[in-house]
Amino acid sequence: MGRRENRMQSRNGRQKLTCVTCPNCHKTPFNALTQELLEVNSWEKSADIICRRLKIDLSDRTAFKELHKNFSYTLFQLSKCWNENKGNVLVIGGILVIFGRIAPDVLLRDKMLNSGPTFVSKIVMSLSHPTTRGLALETLHTASHHGGPHIPDLLAVETLPAIVRVLESSLDPPADWVDDGVEQCLPIICHMFTSLFRTASWCPTSPSRLEQLRVHKILPLALDRIRAKGLNITWNELIHGVTMITELPSVARDLFHQHPNAIRLMAACLRSPSIAFRGQGVLGVYRLEDIDRHKKTARHSEITFAVMERAITQTPPQKIQEALSSYGAEDCHIEVKLKAYEDMLCATEQCTTDGDLLVYGRSLAEIIPRAGSLHFCGVLDSTDASQPKLVPFSDWRESLHHAALALRAENELDAADIVELHYLRAHGPSKLDALGDLARAAISRNPTIPFFYYVLNRTHGTQSIDAVRKGLECENNQGIIYYELLFSRGSFALARAITELENAVMDPARLEQGVAYLRCAHEDMKVYIEGAPPDATDMLSALDQFIILSIVLNGPKFSPDLPEITVKSFLYLCKDILEKYKLAEEIHAFFFENSAPITLMNCVRTTIMRELPKAAKEWDIFIERTSDISPWLANLQQKALTETLAIDSEELQSMAKKDVPREHSEASTVRGTNNREIKLYKCSWCHSSTAVMRKCSRCGKARYCDANCQKYHWSVHKAECTSPEIEL
Repeated sequence: MGRRENRMQSRNGRQKLTCVTCPNCHKTPFNALTQELLEVNSWEKSADIICRRLKIDLSDRTAFKELHKNFSYTLFQLSKCWNENKGNVLVIGGILVIFGRIAPDVLLRDKMLNSGPTFVSKIVMSLSHPTTRGLALETLHTASHHGGPHIPDLLAVETLPAIVRVLESSLDPPADWVDDGVEQCLPIICHMFTSLFRTASWCPTSPSRLEQLRVHKILPLALDRIRAKGLNITWNELIHGVTMITELPSVARDLFHQHPNAIRLMAACLRSPSIAFRGQGVLGVYRLEDIDRHKKTARHSEITFAVMERAITQTPPQKIQEALSSYGAEDCHIEVKLKAYEDMLCATEQCTTDGDLLVYGRSLAEIIPRAGSLHFCGVLDSTDASQPKLVPFSDWRESLHHAALALRAENELDAADIVELHYLRAHGPSKLDALGDLARAAISRNPTIPFFYYVLNRTHGTQSIDAVRKGLECENNQGIIYYELLFSRGSFALARAITELENAVMDPARLEQGVAYLRCAHEDMKVYIEGAPPDATDMLSALDQFIILSIVLNGPKFSPDLPEITVKSFLYLCKDILEKYKLAEEIHAFFFENSAPITLMNCVRTTIMRELPKAAKEWDIFIERTSDISPWLANLQQKALTETLAIDSEELQSMAKKDVPREHSEASTVRGTNNREIKLYKCSWCHSSTAVMRKCSRCGKARYCDANCQKYHWSVHKAECTSPEIEL
């Protein structure tokens, strides 16, 4: 992203030429090439001269295509020229610029790396010399930035130790230190870590691997670099430094507990006026806590028999009684489930007495949607063994299947599907596929019944968010099913927002979509906590997400110690949000007889609220620097925050389907001979840039690196891939 500084010391300013490969040698080969290079005043012109002498054409895309045909010979020429001019920084600097011109073409870059250690070793040697350090860092930046999502392991393993030494020297510089190109170090590391670690996202990386990549040194060095540069850090370095730091928790969580100032930096991002930085901050905390997600529950507890029994036999504390009574005890979820369970017992007892499966099925079809789910298990009691058995089942769960059959026999298909769906749910994961198939078939026949969408949402299939949207649109949707669908939509929107904001700092489309998702999630959670009963099972999780979303959306509008969430007027809510949170915890502790489960969002909220006051003081200069953003990004963020409304459920579904690479990427522009702009093709799938791409033979628009990229992209591309019309 950074521009190469096309600068070169003048002849009068250079007293001696220092050998790159041997710092103690001051002998420079003086030949015709050197003489010509001394006549120019920029590295770019030096590169042009070397290209002309070696007959390397980098003038346009056609020239790059020709370069692909015999690239091994070009590498041989460059290597020979390097070796014949060891110690000549004029030649070495020019060759580094040529490497930088070639590197944006990912196929040529990989050929350079695969040709052996020559290319990498030349870069590493150049990093140790003050005259060529900046050029070497610029070449590495180009190779890592334009290389698409896959950076060869060799490039990172061999160059990161040298980059670490550069960073260390810049923080404790010797007397003759030249700080040229150091601002490229964090962007280079960011590109490499993003490529290497996202393939293993959310999985801890082995200590030996982290040691190999110098992660234990890079994190504290990055923190020190950001702090030391303060307001003078470049925008490019700041963006990449923060992105790199927020990338690491998913692979090196323990390292953050060794460096708590890194956690506070992520929290400090939430104080930034920039919504893009706030998105990075919450993403980093999310990754930090998500690494132990196997120890955390996704949601809170279900209302079981034990919970309902406690509601019957125990008297709640006065505070809980008042809260439930104020809402309407008969509408509270535990009471609704209890009443449905009692009605189910009566219906079952009646069926075992008269054997009327049809009436039993009709009763169940009315009861089940009220409760959302009921636990059917156990063996039916038989009070009199001498009486004939009137029903073909002895297990409560199996009674559902027989009731559904009776309903189907009378062509009461909606009621039959409701009962059959609950029967399949009672079997757990073993019937998941059948459950999804039946729910979709039921919706196809009658799309007005919320319970069908509720069940489909519970399957977590690819149509889940669509099921949530359509279920919420049903006119007769209310109670437990309505609030569970609402919570699911809000949670989905928050997850999507985190995904979009991951790359939103420099991507306008992702920033706008990310803010839209944040607003949608915020609105849904607000409606949930205002409207759902106090004993709703997802109340605590909804409160966690609502607080997180409020902090992200409001940023510096909130004070560091967050007094805004302890006042009754908090974002138009009628109650103190933390008071409501405490009440929800007490309700859970009483009815479930244990503390609330530890969820991911609970951990994220706790970490943010704990670290934010300290972060605001420790990283105050960093926060100030993030406010001085470029005008185009400032305008974009202002538009996103003031004009982007919370998307409705239909838009949410539509945007969810766009979680794929762009259909036809814009060309990547690089610099060639004589500073000419050259546009390379970009892969429609992985976005790697190169001069040689295979076209889609059908439409001729999409381009791919190879057959694999074309194969992966086909599921997306086939909707728009059509043969061009031929006019006769």
